[in-house]
Parts: sequence; structure tokens; C-alpha cells
Amino acid sequence: MRRNLWMVKSIYERFRYFNQTIKAVAAMLEIRDLYALNHQLRVAKIARIIAEEMNLSEDKISFGLEPDSY
Repeated sequence: MRRNLWMVKSIYERFRYFNQTIKAVAAMLEIRDLYALNHQLRVAKIARIIAEEMNLSEDKISFGLEPDSY
């Protein structure tokens, strides 16, 4: 059971690091392109609204979006 808990924590940490890396790359790209400024945030908010209208569970909605970071 402890091994399973360790595996879940490890997967969660890797997912979190992956998301942070993607956000950092997106931020670097936005710095270079004023037209794209905050584009991914707007797209994520629209995706959340669509997912809520589709009555998806919060787990499926928040996967990769991390709404608390906006």
C-alpha cells in the first residue's frame, strides 16, 4: 500500500513539473510575441467553460488546466 501511495505521489509530482515546464515555455514565447500575450490563458478559460457546459467532472476539467493558477 505504501508503494502505491509513493507511485501516486511520484506521478502527481511529474505531472506538476511537466505543467510548470509547459507554462514556462509558453511564457517565453509570449514575451517574444505581443499578439499571443495571455492567449493560452484565454483558451484555457474557454475550454473550462465548454467542459462545464458538457457536465464533465472536475477531475476531467482541471486535468492540465490548473484553474487556481489563473
